[in-house]
Amino acid sequence: MRVSTQQLCYSDFAVLHSGVTHGPLWSAEHLTAEHMDDARDNTRTNRFFVDKKLPPGDSATLSDYKKSGYDRGHMSPAGDRWDKKSMAESFSLANVVPQNPSNNRRIWSRIEQSVRRLVEP
Repeated sequence: MRVSTQQLCYSDFAVLHSGVTHGPLWSAEHLTAEHMDDARDNTRTNRFFVDKKLPPGDSATLSDYKKSGYDRGHMSPAGDRWDKKSMAESFSLANVVPQNPSNNRRIWSRIEQSVRRLVEP
C-alpha cells in the first residue's frame, strides 16, 4: 500500500491517505481544552467533497456512499474542529471511512467523546 499513500495536512489535522483503499489509514490532531471550547460553537457543515490534492482515481467518491448503507465516518472528527476552515476541511473524503451506521453513531461517537474529555480542564 505504500506506493499509493499520500500525507495530507490540513489546518488542524493530518491524514495518511491510501489510493488502494481510497481512504485514510490514520489521522492525527492536537487537541487542547481551548480548541474543544471553540469547537462547541462551530457549526457542522456536512459538505463532503473529493479532495483535489489526490490523484484522479485515488479517492472515494460521493457516489460510493450513495445507497450503500454506510455512513461517511470521520477519522478526525468534525466535532473536534474549532474554526470554519478546519470544519470544512474535515469533510474531505480523504478523512472518511465507510462505517456501519450503528457503529458510527453509537460506539465510535462515544470514543470521540471520551477523547475530548481527556483534554477538559
